[in-house]
Amino acid sequence: MKKILSVCAVAVLLSACAGGGSKPLYYWGSYEKSMYLNMKQEQYDPNEQIAALEKDQAKAASLNLPLPPGFYAYLGMLYDQVGKRQAAHDAFTQEKALFPESEAYMNFLLKKAKGK
Repeated sequence: MKKILSVCAVAVLLSACAGGGSKPLYYWGSYEKSMYLNMKQEQYDPNEQIAALEKDQAKAASLNLPLPPGFYAYLGMLYDQVGKRQAAHDAFTQEKALFPESEAYMNFLLKKAKGK
């Protein structure tokens, strides 16, 4: 009988831990997949990736979740590739504001985009 009670107690504890009640830290959406495809250079269309990431922005806002570090930097680089200079500038500035540790790299990208 003790064995059954201890097994039940462990099962209850495990189910309580796996309750899924915690909110995720960031909304990742298609960001990781987009980056992966970019790195592999397979099925890589910057305009399609921009559309997917902009959709992710809207979804994150509707869920009241922040986007992960690097999201706006990557989006800015995609904007820059397709010639949307102001959108790239805005995305780099947003990344720098949200993640101050990225300031040096964002300043580099802002300078690079400005020189084009």
